[in-house]
Amino acid sequence: MKLKIWITSLLLLVSFSLFAIADEFASGKDSEIQKAESLAETDRKMDDKIKDINERLSRFGNLRAIVTKTIQEDRPIFTPGQTMVRLSPSDAKEPYIELEAYDFIPQGYSNKAIGQRYKIVRLYFDGDKLSKIESIVTEQNFREDSKYMSRVVDPTPLTEGTKDIEITHQFNREKTYDVTLEKMENTLSNPLKVKFKREFYIPHLTYFEKLFRYTEEYQKRFGSANDKVTVETLKRSLEY
Repeated sequence: MKLKIWITSLLLLVSFSLFAIADEFASGKDSEIQKAESLAETDRKMDDKIKDINERLSRFGNLRAIVTKTIQEDRPIFTPGQTMVRLSPSDAKEPYIELEAYDFIPQGYSNKAIGQRYKIVRLYFDGDKLSKIESIVTEQNFREDSKYMSRVVDPTPLTEGTKDIEITHQFNREKTYDVTLEKMENTLSNPLKVKFKREFYIPHLTYFEKLFRYTEEYQKRFGSANDKVTVETLKRSLEY
């Protein structure tokens, strides 16, 4: 009797399982093909977002002229906290403007620094057109005598797709690892390409787009120290 009940229960379980699987196939929920298509669609959307950010970054070509004028007039260059802006050397084959954000690695809860970390974005221009974007991320620990450095280069930032983005990574003096996005693994079980774009590159570019924008606004707002002093002096005259 018990055996009969067990067999009946097993048949019912198998029947319900088959119906569930059939429903999933009918709705496309358990289709590896659909999952792969979804992953590819996500990848394309990431590419579109990266292109949008790059187009916004392209307008900061005018910042080169503003910074150059500021340097020539021996005035300070105002940037957000813990950042620095630099221009390429005058004899550089590919002129660029560079923005660096830096921080220090503290020792426990003390203020003593045992290392440094910084990230850089260089915007290269061919005339007024953004021709290349280079990112450098470095972390150096003096106490452990270790250094990580990664470099990401987009040689065609304003074109569709990102398969030609080049990534290099090096730990201390070990052999450099190089890969292009076209060859980076992007499978359902290991979607590294999507993770790179979603979890690093898009937030990274967005962060620097804001830093470049703030830097541009600071130059326009505080670019002339003499003008600022004059305006503030005139405002004080309203107090009497």
